[in-house]
Amino acid sequence: IIFAWLALLALASAITDRRWRFWLTALVAAGAAGAATFVLLFPAMWVDPLETLRLIYVEAFNVGELGEGHDTFFLGQISDDPGWLFYPVAIAYRLTLPVMAGLVALVIWPWFGWRKITPLQQKTLLALVGYVFFMWLVANASPKKLDRYLMGVIPPLLLLAGFGLNWLIGLIADGLSRKRRWPSAAVAVVAGLVVIAAQAWPVVANYPYVLTFYNPLLGGFTSAVQQVPVGWGEGMEQATAWINAQSNADQLKVSSWYSDMVRPYLTTYTTSFSSSGEGQLEADYVIFYINQTQRQKPNEAVYTYFHQKEPVFQVDYRGTPYVWVYAAPRMQTSSEGEAVIEGRARLLGYNWQPAPPGRPGDSARLTLFLHTTGPLPANETIRAALAAPDGRLWGEWETSEPIAWQPDALIEWSGTLTLPADASPGDYRLVVQLIDQNIDSEVTRFPKLDTVLAIK
Repeated sequence: IIFAWLALLALASAITDRRWRFWLTALVAAGAAGAATFVLLFPAMWVDPLETLRLIYVEAFNVGELGEGHDTFFLGQISDDPGWLFYPVAIAYRLTLPVMAGLVALVIWPWFGWRKITPLQQKTLLALVGYVFFMWLVANASPKKLDRYLMGVIPPLLLLAGFGLNWLIGLIADGLSRKRRWPSAAVAVVAGLVVIAAQAWPVVANYPYVLTFYNPLLGGFTSAVQQVPVGWGEGMEQATAWINAQSNADQLKVSSWYSDMVRPYLTTYTTSFSSSGEGQLEADYVIFYINQTQRQKPNEAVYTYFHQKEPVFQVDYRGTPYVWVYAAPRMQTSSEGEAVIEGRARLLGYNWQPAPPGRPGDSARLTLFLHTTGPLPANETIRAALAAPDGRLWGEWETSEPIAWQPDALIEWSGTLTLPADASPGDYRLVVQLIDQNIDSEVTRFPKLDTVLAIK
């Protein structure tokens, strides 16, 4: 994008002054300097440049394809296309007080000082302003919007703010020099030091989480959490440190939306963070991050299932929850995605506590993990039984508590299954039925439950 802007700038300049060779040379030189900087500051290019470029290309198209929506958080809402206002607001939250003052001064300055600067300075200012608007227009071509996509406008905004501050400081210095006879140079130096200190203060005040700084004129961090995406991994190391400190840490399974971010810190295993919730249910602990919860990723069902629980560990930043660690049920048996009753639910898997029935007369608590896909009529219920080798169903099922069933939710359906004392030994299979209570008869059952239980 930057090279495209430079090409447009060179073309416009060449048309204006007819120095085609000069501008072509300048464009080539700028491109070469940019390429050299890219290689020097990107260590991956030193090791495997071709593979690095390939991955950049693949990731660019995977996450930023034109016309492809992508949920983001803006002004307190989740949207797949937050509109043209997103980037101005997101960037404004990232500006410091000196930069804001400089940009405001720059807006006022043309009425007083435009004719007092050289044509080269005028062209430079126009080029910087044009670059900012060009980047904004290009970034808005895709409905997928993240604030980091427009970080390239920060350097020109700093230069523009510097120009505005230079004019403002000069104006103040001249005024104080005339009224109080203070040396204008001394005033300018003091003002410059104040600007430097004010620009450095956010780093000091927010260390080590420097990226948690947000424009205090817009309400700072507290306001940003309610308006724009926040979180760049800060606090994740605290969550992983807590997990690593558990006595059985080397045996734990951890699920995180940002698995690549936590994996280097963990001394244990990571499992998937799936849209169905299956990967999270199979874990011992699940980590949620603020950027993820703002967008309710991977979906509202999984988000609600965990956030209605009390976290076992939580990282707060300035009174705002930032990272949550939840205990997960470590689902013992997965249905592998094929156990579905259309219009009702998908059975993700189940747990036996403390163990499945092993002998006639045994009782065991069974928890079914369901992702509901539709309503459950009042006359219907879920029942579990064990199927003998001859197909006959055995077991008395008693639901533990009323279930709050609602469509598109992740729920637990628990009960106790008691095997009769006269049940014959053999290999039994778990059967989960949809029952019409009006006639006490099976409507259908979840297929593909092939787990064998040996009853002795």
